[in-house]
Amino acid sequence: MKDEKSYVETERIREQSELGRKEEKIVNCVDISDNQKVFIKFSTVTYRNLLKWVIIGGISGILMPFFQVAMLGVIVSVFCCFSILMTILFNGIRTLELKENTFVTNVENEDIDYKSLEYFIITTYSGDFLAYRNNKNYWRTISEIAFPSQTIQSLLKNHLLDRIPVSKEIINSGGEEVFGVRSEEDIKADYRKRDFLGKRRDRVYRAMRDKVVPLDRLQNEARKVFENPNNKLIIKKEGLLVDGAIYPWNRLQPIKVSRNFGGMLEIKTREDEIIFSERATAVVKLPLFEALYNSMVFQKWK
Repeated sequence: MKDEKSYVETERIREQSELGRKEEKIVNCVDISDNQKVFIKFSTVTYRNLLKWVIIGGISGILMPFFQVAMLGVIVSVFCCFSILMTILFNGIRTLELKENTFVTNVENEDIDYKSLEYFIITTYSGDFLAYRNNKNYWRTISEIAFPSQTIQSLLKNHLLDRIPVSKEIINSGGEEVFGVRSEEDIKADYRKRDFLGKRRDRVYRAMRDKVVPLDRLQNEARKVFENPNNKLIIKKEGLLVDGAIYPWNRLQPIKVSRNFGGMLEIKTREDEIIFSERATAVVKLPLFEALYNSMVFQKWK
């Protein structure tokens, strides 16, 4: 428990430092200000990368008798090749392609629609994960460490651009958007260190596996959140519903979620009364919740 609290405090400090940057102009934790989708095919590793480091290592080996610094090239090449080979060995080559209205992974090889995407974000000692429901009602994870940087952010950006107009139409027509809240017990499990042969796994191994979050726990956690939520936040046209009490939008303050998703989420009234306080990853579909919530607050503040 001590380690968990220490980690959360570290994330809180990092979040506070980020709020002081110029990036504060971005309203949402996922930047959709340019209104442009991302179309790209990400890969955990490529044989081209492996070949590149083999060539660099070979050239360095040839030059080593003439330049001692070439030894560094050999060491770096061996390390990079080892990382790529271990990734292929444990996890194969995983790909994630972002399309116009869907995304697809080579694990399932089926298009998953952005508009109907159900997901929540997991932040662990091993990095950020996106837990999502596939077309067969089964839960999978996408690790941000294993892919190039901003992979999850790009996927969520496409999701928001597709989903926000639909959600706003539902809310403005008298409907509601429901966001389940994960239990504290489930969230604590995300932050616990996981050991491998008695030692904490290094970054290479954590990046290779998508089983850092055990699938059986993931399935059980998702079932509790999405099928039988004990707690939930509901966005309606007239206000935010929390624990059976509704708070009009003109009484609420905007929220700001750090883009690393590791900080705390606090919802306050304009009188600084805290009506909801939890780790940011407690709320499912967190970027969508933040975007809709702030949109409703700013709309009433005008």
